[in-house]
Amino acid sequence: MVSKKWSPPPELKNLDQRSASNMVALKKEIQENKVTLALGSGVSASAGLPAWPEFLRILCESFFWHWESRIETGSRTASLVPKNLSICGAVDEYLNCSGPIKEIADLLATKDPLLVAQQIKNCIRPADWRYLCIKALNSNDDYETNTKSKIIGNLVKLCIKNKNLKTVINYNYDNLFEIYLNRKKVKHTVIWEPRNRRYPTRIAIYHPHGCLPIKGGPSSDFVLAESDYYEEATKQYSWANLIQSQLFGTSLCVFVGLSMTDPNIRRLLRASLKVSTFTHYAFLPTSHHPKQAEIMLNAIFDNDLYKLGVKVIRYPKTYYKKNPYSRLTSLIGTLTSK
Repeated sequence: MVSKKWSPPPELKNLDQRSASNMVALKKEIQENKVTLALGSGVSASAGLPAWPEFLRILCESFFWHWESRIETGSRTASLVPKNLSICGAVDEYLNCSGPIKEIADLLATKDPLLVAQQIKNCIRPADWRYLCIKALNSNDDYETNTKSKIIGNLVKLCIKNKNLKTVINYNYDNLFEIYLNRKKVKHTVIWEPRNRRYPTRIAIYHPHGCLPIKGGPSSDFVLAESDYYEEATKQYSWANLIQSQLFGTSLCVFVGLSMTDPNIRRLLRASLKVSTFTHYAFLPTSHHPKQAEIMLNAIFDNDLYKLGVKVIRYPKTYYKKNPYSRLTSLIGTLTSK
C-alpha cells in the first residue's frame, strides 16, 4: 500500500513541508515541556524601534555629523579620527542627513555590526557612548502611539496562556516587551545581573546583553561593540553565559526576531548539545516566492542550525512594506489556539 503524503493543516498551507511539520511539532511540544522565549531586535522593530541595520545607521550618522562639525571648526581633519569625542543634542537634529555623511553612514552600516560599533566607540567618551546608544534606541518618539505590535501582542498572549513558559531571554537593550506585559498585568521580573532577584511565581525576563529602558529608569552595562562580545565570550562562567547555557540545556527555546548568526549564541547552543534533551525552534523569514538560489542558501543555513539542535520554521514575508512579517504574527497566534 502506498502511504499517503502528509498534508499540513489549513493554517500552515503556505509553509514548505518541513516548516509546516516543525510548526506542528512545536505546537505539541510547548504543551509538554518547559518553554523559554528568546527575543531579538526583530521583535522590538515590529513596534517601531530600530532594528540592527537602522540602529547602526543612526549611530554612524550622528558620529560622522559630530566629526564633520570638528572638521569645519578646524579642530580635526578628515584623516585624523577624533579622540574622546563629545556627543551633544538630540539625535533627530542630525538624522537623515545628506551628502558624504549619508554615503559613509549607509556604507558603514552594511559592515560587520560589532566592528562598526567598536570603531565608533573607540572615538567617543564612555559616558557619551552610552548617551548616543540610548538616543539612537529612542530615535522614534512615536513608536508606542503610532504602532501597535501584533507580534508582541501574540507573544504576550503566549506568556499568559502557556503555563510552561516561565522564562524569556530578551537580547534587546530596550524593555518594550516588558511594557507590553505590564499592559496585560502579567507579573514578571527583569534580570540583567546576578544581584537581581528572581521570583518563582513570576515570569523571569533575562537581559544578557544589558538593559537600557526606553522610558528611563535603572540601566546596566550593555554588550554591543566587538570588545564587549570578545570579553563576554572569554568569560565562560559569566552570569550571562551561565543563564543562557542553563536555559538552552533545560528548556525548549523558541527564537523569534533573531537572525541566528550571533557567534556567542551559536557557541552556547553547540555547548548545550552535550546536556540538553530538548529540540529548539527558530522562526526565520524567506521571500514570498523564493528562487532556487535562495531556497538552497536557506537549506544549508537551516541544516547548520539543525546540527546545533534548532529546527527552523521558514515563513514568507509579504509584499506589504508596512507589515512584511504578518505571517509571523499569525503563526505565533496559532501557538495559543487549540
